[in-house]
Amino acid sequence: MFRATVETGAPLPDSSYCYVIQRAAKKLELTGWVSMTHTGALRSELEGEKTAIEKFINQLGSGLFLPYPPPLNVMWSTYRGQFRDIEVRL
Repeated sequence: MFRATVETGAPLPDSSYCYVIQRAAKKLELTGWVSMTHTGALRSELEGEKTAIEKFINQLGSGLFLPYPPPLNVMWSTYRGQFRDIEVRL
């Protein structure tokens, strides 16, 4: 199991995209949270299988869920087993 922080390098139009990202992460059986930063960028803290996190990153980076393919910042860290589900934090 792995943990990753994923942040878009550009702002999104509105917070509704957090729910789109939440559903995508849930389908991949990822846990953690999704939120918007003060600059409007999307930030997520995810835990799960490495292949599922990598698939999420690839889908997000391709623009599949967003109006454009955003630049992504990804930071891998130690799995903590901290989450039971994926939630939106606004």
